[in-house]
Amino acid sequence: MENEITKYVEYLFALAIKKCGDVNDAEDLIQETLLAAFQYINRGGIISNMKYWLTSVLSNKWNEALRKNTDCHLLALM
Repeated sequence: MENEITKYVEYLFALAIKKCGDVNDAEDLIQETLLAAFQYINRGGIISNMKYWLTSVLSNKWNEALRKNTDCHLLALM
């Protein structure tokens, strides 16, 4: 399962850059996304479409960061 997750890291990073507009923030967003993914899988979670699911996790982590108003420079653009 790890290999399936890691094959989408480049895709997730490009998406995170688009959302955050900053490499450091994108890296933080990827880290949070991958942590959540591995925790879910280690609890026995089953994922049918990994790319879609990881995209959803990343988007949810991004929205969470916006709500908390932390670590994302894009807030200044909104």
